[in-house]
Amino acid sequence: VRRVEHSLGWLHGICFDEEGNGYAAGREGVAKFDRDGRPTATRRGPEAAKILCTEDHIYLFGRGPANQLTHTLYLLGRELEVEEVRPLPAGAPGRFASGKPAYDGQRIYAAGYTQPPTWVIYTIPTAHTPRVSGHEKFESQEQIKEELIRKIDELLKR
Repeated sequence: VRRVEHSLGWLHGICFDEEGNGYAAGREGVAKFDRDGRPTATRRGPEAAKILCTEDHIYLFGRGPANQLTHTLYLLGRELEVEEVRPLPAGAPGRFASGKPAYDGQRIYAAGYTQPPTWVIYTIPTAHTPRVSGHEKFESQEQIKEELIRKIDELLKR
C-alpha cells in the first residue's frame, strides 16, 4: 500500500494494465502511474467518471469537452494520447456516476443518467482486434483424431 498524491481533484476510478501500470481518472483529468506509484503521464481535461483498461486502450467515460453535460467516451492510448472523442447519444443532458464499467472481452457496458432521472446503459464494441488462441487448426476430423492419438501416445511414454 502506498500513498500517491496527485492534483486530479476527486478520484472517480482506477484501472491497471497487464504491465502493472495504474490509470486514475478524476474530476480534472487522468494520470498514469508506474508499478511503483510514480506518475509517468497526465492528461488534463473534462471530468472523467469511469475508466477501463483493455488489452490496448484506456476508455474514459465522462463529460464532454469544456465539461459539457453530455455523455462522452474518450479513447486513449497507453501514454494517454487521445485517439478518439465520441459523444454518446443520451438524448438529454446527462452525467456518468462514479463506478466501474463492465467488460466481457469484446464489449464495454457503462451506465449513466440524464435529467429528469433516467438510466442510460451503453454497449460499446472495443477498438482492439480480438486475440486468437494459439491452438492449431485442423482441416478434417481425421486430422483431429490423428493429433489426439499422437498426444496421448506422448503422454503415455512419460
